[in-house]
Amino acid sequence: MKDYDDRLGFVKLMRSMALLDENWEAFNAILQMVPGGVFVYSAEKDEQFSFVSENMLSMLGYTEEEFYEKFDGRFSQMVYEEDRERVDREIWEQIEKAAFDTCFYRIEKRDGSLLWVHDEGHIVTDTNGKRWFYVVIVDITASVKMQRDLEGRNEELRAIIDNIPVSIIVFRKEKAEVSVEAVNGFLSDLTGVSVDAYRSMSNGDLQAMVHPDDRAGVMAFFKSSGIARRQAEEPIYRFLLPGHDTYQWLHIRSIQVPQNDGTSLITPCLPTPPITRKRKRNTNGTWGNSCPSIPIPCARPG
Repeated sequence: MKDYDDRLGFVKLMRSMALLDENWEAFNAILQMVPGGVFVYSAEKDEQFSFVSENMLSMLGYTEEEFYEKFDGRFSQMVYEEDRERVDREIWEQIEKAAFDTCFYRIEKRDGSLLWVHDEGHIVTDTNGKRWFYVVIVDITASVKMQRDLEGRNEELRAIIDNIPVSIIVFRKEKAEVSVEAVNGFLSDLTGVSVDAYRSMSNGDLQAMVHPDDRAGVMAFFKSSGIARRQAEEPIYRFLLPGHDTYQWLHIRSIQVPQNDGTSLITPCLPTPPITRKRKRNTNGTWGNSCPSIPIPCARPG
């Protein structure tokens, strides 16, 4: 009877092993369809890999043996040295709040090049109380390169804008509030006010720069500015510019571009030098042109 039970147990074991093999083949086939790579590693101090998918090894150019030897079988060693401290901090800051994390880092490929990856991880505790990270990574090298190239072009454009002899200031309008979003270096140098000082100006600070009699007109002007719309007539208002003791007349045109967050960016086009024409009030209350003249200051009210 005992021999029969032993034989029956052996048969059950063999059937279980065969089923496991079948399931593994199906599981492995699914893994090969996952874009990028999949790996599992210990969430404890040893950080040892317990699984690395074949498509991940192929993406990096290593055999399984080369991979484990190159990175000592540890997750932290796989992360490029310059990224390790940041990635470790970001992962555990997220895991303190939830069971999932996401981060970006570089991995050295077998040919010595660096691969940027987007990492999505999930921490799981097994029946023995040991914690594991299940991770999917996707190659984002091309996207990172494109972003870097764009940032480089933006830096070049920013340098050009900072140095062209035109005063540029960009406002952000959110409902009735207006704040300074950006200022170019030329305007900063021209007025003697730093870029940071401009950006720290409050809505009240900006309104205080406008002559009291002109504030309603200026606010109405900004409110009505359209996308890439040039006004048929260029309004002129009085502003107390930084570095000046008296109000100055300024022609202004502007472009207003709505943003996805519901705010608008407004860019007034300010002439350089800022004062261009002398204005006289007509009998009907409108402003008329006179011949070009030198900058015309006007005294502060009151």
